[in-house]
Amino acid sequence: MSIEDKTIFVAGCGGLGCYVVENLIRLKVGKIIVCDGDVFSTSNLNRQLYSNPNNIGQLKVECAKSRALELGFAGDFIAVPNFLDADNAESLIQGADIVIDALDNTNSRFILEEACEKLNIPLIHGAVGTWNYQIAVVMPGSKLLRNLFEGKLEKNSVETFAFTVEACSAAQTAEAYKLLTSEDSELINSLLIADLKDNTYEIIKMG
Repeated sequence: MSIEDKTIFVAGCGGLGCYVVENLIRLKVGKIIVCDGDVFSTSNLNRQLYSNPNNIGQLKVECAKSRALELGFAGDFIAVPNFLDADNAESLIQGADIVIDALDNTNSRFILEEACEKLNIPLIHGAVGTWNYQIAVVMPGSKLLRNLFEGKLEKNSVETFAFTVEACSAAQTAEAYKLLTSEDSELINSLLIADLKDNTYEIIKMG
C-alpha cells in the first residue's frame, strides 16, 4: 500500500497540529482526520499556522479543512470539532494507521496512549516549550507516555516560538512517514529531546 492509502489521525489542531496537518496534506496522505473542539483566538497568532486576524473565533479544524481544499488536497479530510476524551478516543482513532499527538495536556495524552494501545496503533508524541521540543514513537504496550509523565506536575504554559513548533511538527511528520513506508527509526519507544538554542539533541531509550 502507498501513502495515498494510509489514514493518519491528528489529535489537536493548535500550534503543533496545524503544522503537522500542513505536512500531511503536502505528503498526500490518503485520509487525514483532525480532532479539536477549540476555536482560534488572538493569542494563537504568534505560532499557529492557520490562525489569522480574519478567522478569530472560528473552529480550528474547519480552518484546517479549508486549507486542505485551498491546496487541492485530493484525499479524504475529516474535521472533528470535538475535544478528545475517554468516551470518544477509541471510536475516533478506529481505523487509523498512525496517530499523532499534538495535544497540550498530560491527561489527554494518557487517554490517547491507552486508546492506541487497545487498538494496536502506533502513536507519535510531540511537545514544545520555548526553544525545546521532544518527540517519541510510542508503540502499543510500551506505556512510554505514562512512564514519562505520570506523577509529574503539569507545567505552566510558556511562550513558544513558531520555529520550535515547526521543527517539532516536521520531526513528528518524518517519523510518521518512516512508519508508513517501513523505514527504520531510532525513536521506536525512545524519546528525542531537542534544544534549538544550544543545538543539542539527545535520544533516551524508554523501553
